[in-house]
Amino acid sequence: MFLFTLLIVEIFLYFIAYKMSNNDFISPTNFSIFIFIFATIFAIAGSNMWNINFSFNSFTYISLGLLMMVVAQAFSLLINKNIKNDDCTKKIGQHIGRIDIKKNIRLL
Repeated sequence: MFLFTLLIVEIFLYFIAYKMSNNDFISPTNFSIFIFIFATIFAIAGSNMWNINFSFNSFTYISLGLLMMVVAQAFSLLINKNIKNDDCTKKIGQHIGRIDIKKNIRLL
């Protein structure tokens, strides 16, 4: 029962994160939630064969973890928006020069 509820929560969080990131599929949050959706679908399909006992605690931990990823993405997008509008960062960017690396040097 909790696997179906988890799938619904994951899909809901995916669409929130997808719209929040301006339809960016490969943002880390969207990609991670998509992988969880994929795994949950396979867990639902094989739950009888694999004898999966999915508890409420597991549902809570996974849902809260994914929710924290969405909140962190929202927070980082908010910070990034504020930094782009800051005049201080424009002045700092002017002082960064070009970095040349010789071709015969190997970086490990």
